[in-house]
Amino acid sequence: MQWPSHIAVKAAGAVDINGVFTRQLDISYEDLPVYGNLKEFSLSACRSPDETGQLQWGWIIGRDGVPAYGCVAERKESIPMSGWQCFQGPPPAPTLHLLSASELPQFSLEEARQRAFAGDLHLAVKAFREVFHYKSMLFASGRGCARLHVELAQLLCRCQQKDAALAEVKEALNLWPSLPEALLLKAQLYEETDDGPAALLAKQCWLMLPEGQKKLRKECQELLENLGEALDASLPCCLAPCYLEGVDDEASEEGLDEASASHVESLEVKGSSLKEVNGVYEPCRDQISNHCPSFVNGHGFRLSLEVLPAPNGEATRGWVIGKDAAGYFGTKDLDDERRFPLEDGKWSCFAAARGATAPTSSVANVAKVDSAIEKGYQARLEGRGEEAVALFRSCLKMSRIRRDLRRVALVYTELAGSFREMDRLEEAQEAVRRALEIWPGHWEAYLADAGLASLGPVASVPFEEAASIWSKLHRAREASVQLRQLLVARDAADGRAQLALLAQLERVDAPGMLELKGWMQNHGELPVIADYLARDRSQTSQANNGNAQGESGPEADFVLEDQPTEVFAHWTLAVACQARDVDIRFQDQWLLVRVQDQTLFEGELMHKIQPKSSGWTFSSPELTVCLAKAPHKNGWPKWEVLHKEDQASRLHRLQALPFDQKAVRWM
Repeated sequence: MQWPSHIAVKAAGAVDINGVFTRQLDISYEDLPVYGNLKEFSLSACRSPDETGQLQWGWIIGRDGVPAYGCVAERKESIPMSGWQCFQGPPPAPTLHLLSASELPQFSLEEARQRAFAGDLHLAVKAFREVFHYKSMLFASGRGCARLHVELAQLLCRCQQKDAALAEVKEALNLWPSLPEALLLKAQLYEETDDGPAALLAKQCWLMLPEGQKKLRKECQELLENLGEALDASLPCCLAPCYLEGVDDEASEEGLDEASASHVESLEVKGSSLKEVNGVYEPCRDQISNHCPSFVNGHGFRLSLEVLPAPNGEATRGWVIGKDAAGYFGTKDLDDERRFPLEDGKWSCFAAARGATAPTSSVANVAKVDSAIEKGYQARLEGRGEEAVALFRSCLKMSRIRRDLRRVALVYTELAGSFREMDRLEEAQEAVRRALEIWPGHWEAYLADAGLASLGPVASVPFEEAASIWSKLHRAREASVQLRQLLVARDAADGRAQLALLAQLERVDAPGMLELKGWMQNHGELPVIADYLARDRSQTSQANNGNAQGESGPEADFVLEDQPTEVFAHWTLAVACQARDVDIRFQDQWLLVRVQDQTLFEGELMHKIQPKSSGWTFSSPELTVCLAKAPHKNGWPKWEVLHKEDQASRLHRLQALPFDQKAVRWM
């Protein structure tokens, strides 16, 4: 008989009993399983006399030999879900519920939060640790996982485990570097030991928090007041010398007017019948075309200034919208003094967009920025690297720029780009490190600040710049980490980061590719990533169809995640469907996964499972199948693949052959 792995006990008057009871693999009674919860209460079978004196089977919840609640069972192999009565436990008596694999994560999280609310802090910490085994099922994106790390960190602070709390905060910021709650908690943890980083983190949080988050803003304000810092955007007094050396305001600001230059932050394209073409295009710093940056939208379409042939044989400049090296639409640049498409410019269709309606307008978002920063930016754009470096370094000596840490970070970002383009990579790394330390980049807060609303979109640039540097250093994994951080932190889909992330797939090693593809599976809401996943599934499906007689049977591309007691298989579906279109069947060592008329998996599994405790969840387009492992005499088996494989198949997968025994000499 297959026994469930987890049972939920609910609504008991003894609140310590409520929660998840897990099967104890090393304990049994009368050849029946025993279950236990975090408070060391057990659920087990027993035999006791009825009114006639005959022994009758039942199930008991209790601890230390004291029964709290019990229920008669029709047969000993059947755990009753209702009809429980009070023994030594206060009313009401509990009800039980067999937890499926899809229900377990959410129920475990609810238990952890309930124990924290009740003040049972150490058990709440233990419960939260258990929840992290299921975080991929609870949270598809890095945002939810980051907030879960902060929630655990706050709990650890209440337990006075500050080192452990700081470790959880760092995990949260690795996923979402601009999460205000994490920045504030890190500042509070640093307050007792190091005022400098604490003040900087508190100011970052203060500038990012919207007006509606009054509680967090109040905590942030109190912390800054305790540290003797003003509620403004200036660098903390104790850190200014670390980032701003050699200040000479009078000499450095001579002849420069403040905020007098125009800067194009983005372009918005409207009116095309191809919806993916419309939207906001942001500048791509490392791709310059005809002394003008290229722009990319959230769907990966690129808008750039190109040299186009004319019917009379002469070349003319024109703006082109395209994707994957194919031009879709174009318009002539009729004004040499204006580098961006005119608002009323006439777009025409190229061959790739035959039958589609061209855009009707393109609007440039032009803002005023500090003329000193703009001069350095133009020098960089035109390839005058040394001049750009000198201009940006002079910006760091100007009091008006030093007054706002966001401007300082922007200057360091541009300085890093200038160094990178001149292959001075160590200096570029140092500059981008400082940019990220000063301002991790949260554009909504940037835009909300009236004084610097125009600089908002470039707050994301440090991550992109850092990724470019790592890519040039042939450190693909580090580059992908920076890009993933940016995509998690941004509310809007950043097409530049998505395209750059896909480029890293060809550069990472095998473990890095598996990690990156797993992340992409959980972020299929990003348009460029979704397109890639659809193409990848199609190619894998064709390959599988061409090898239908293979040992593994028909199998669509998925990500396998092995956990201690469960194994998860994640699919991102290419077609629109509903839960009723999903057909999943479990047997002891066999699985069928079918969506509409497509079989994603069918065949014998690597190990035995518990069909009744297995389950699946579907939130379009994400399908997750959870297999409850069947216990083995030596514990829970590890799953390297989903399908059963013989020795030859395993050796082929591992790209290995048996060793020559004569060549092996044991020491």
